[in-house]
Amino acid sequence: MTDTTHHPVVAYVEDEKQFSDYYTPLLKKCGFEVALYTSKSSALEAFQRQPPDIAVLDVALDNDLEAGIDICAEIRKVSQVVPIIFLTAQASDITEILGRRAGADDYITKQTSAELLIARIRSLLKRHAALTDSTRFQNEGSLRVDMSRDLIAWKGKPVDLTLTQIWITKCLAQSPGQVKSIRDLMKAAQTVMSDNGMVQHIRAIRKKFEAVDPEFDSIKTVHAKGYRWVEENG
Repeated sequence: MTDTTHHPVVAYVEDEKQFSDYYTPLLKKCGFEVALYTSKSSALEAFQRQPPDIAVLDVALDNDLEAGIDICAEIRKVSQVVPIIFLTAQASDITEILGRRAGADDYITKQTSAELLIARIRSLLKRHAALTDSTRFQNEGSLRVDMSRDLIAWKGKPVDLTLTQIWITKCLAQSPGQVKSIRDLMKAAQTVMSDNGMVQHIRAIRKKFEAVDPEFDSIKTVHAKGYRWVEENG
């Protein structure tokens, strides 16, 4: 009997054989298909033809120390919702900030357990599955959230947020006026990141709302405490 079960394809970009030899069999054992790319050019060529189900990127490839960040940015030009994870030996806050700024949903070091990587892949794919159907926002208004598909619109216009940014926004907007700490926002987004990583996400969220409405000002910074959502006249 033919197995017709769909196995998500993990596009894995890694040029060091010791890591690809370790992670590729592990991913396959956990039920994923793996498309391995060992260079920036081969990955970009493939992703421009068809965005992957999920991308796991190393930051540095060959002598290019930011190749993965470039790949991430190119994927985001095609799709805002394809899950992207950095899996890297670089534990630098600066590199994480660059990765988040380019649009990554997660940033995991190779010193982290393989179990966490698998859990993050499954979590992001589960959230992405709700976004695959197209949706229409029926009414004009301020913020509208399609809970079934995790899509957000502002004044009737969709806002192109990544998965992690959608969950951060939902966490803030569901409790207007209430201060949410960085820890609260990480818990809502089911992720772990540095404080600077969260700052970059908030900055990107504001920028994307402002692209829809230049007067957007609903996310307020509360010094040393976190962030809060205010109504238009709040």
